[in-house]
Amino acid sequence: MCSGTEGRFLYGLVSLWEEGLAVLIIDNIPAAHSSGGIGSTVDPVYRQTGEAQSKKGAGYDWEIATTDGRSADIRIHNSDFDITKGTVFVVEVNEEGCEVQQLDLDLSGIIEVEDCKQFIEANADKLQFSEGVSEER
Repeated sequence: MCSGTEGRFLYGLVSLWEEGLAVLIIDNIPAAHSSGGIGSTVDPVYRQTGEAQSKKGAGYDWEIATTDGRSADIRIHNSDFDITKGTVFVVEVNEEGCEVQQLDLDLSGIIEVEDCKQFIEANADKLQFSEGVSEER
């Protein structure tokens, strides 16, 4: 998890698989986030799930499901995303609801938390929220 870069985002979750899949979700929610994963020998699908909720109750949930660590099904706030179009997601929660922007950026340089922070700083111009970040969300 990465957090806080001069008001551009408050939370960033990067999920990495040794087989090559990398997914980054950043949002503007300054409150509760949770995530976890589950896999078993009975079900070949590994699922990583999470949710975020603001102090006012606005939020979203997400799921990444993969069988091979290279491809995945991604669902954020009840919408499915095709990872061939990018694995970086900017989730903006506002009074009208939740808006998800999918970006095709190279995450191959991210290995640990500090790399995530550097990636976000280097791509700050692409990772913007239309309403900025507010503690009131």
